[in-house]
Amino acid sequence: MTSQVLMSRWFQSPWRTKSVIVALSVVFLAGFCPGCCSTQCARSESPTTVASVDTKAPPPPEAESVSGKLMHLELEGGFWGLVTTAGEKLRLTKPPAGEWSGGEAVNARIRRLEDGPSIFQWGRPVELLSIERRAPPPRSE
Repeated sequence: MTSQVLMSRWFQSPWRTKSVIVALSVVFLAGFCPGCCSTQCARSESPTTVASVDTKAPPPPEAESVSGKLMHLELEGGFWGLVTTAGEKLRLTKPPAGEWSGGEAVNARIRRLEDGPSIFQWGRPVELLSIERRAPPPRSE
């Protein structure tokens, strides 16, 4: 007796009844739609054209040489960056090999990477191919 009372109260709620009807409609349409669409598409008189998509990967970016100042920034856990002589900020994806303290004038070969989301929010990501200290300019007396 109690289960019948609870069941009848459950169906008396208009929100629950509506959600049950919507759920059953979705299940019904999902079960019958693929069959209907395939027979309907087979009978259609105009052929469906599909645009071709070029699936070739873009060529890898070219390596380039830059000069600038190597920096170790203590943002978001710390990372290495390079500020070029033109003022462009480049974020190194891997730390430079060897002993570096930051602040050195360097010449580097880099490969630019696609910019994407990052926790660092500083500079454009680059892959460091090689790096060397730049000789200081001669002092003029």
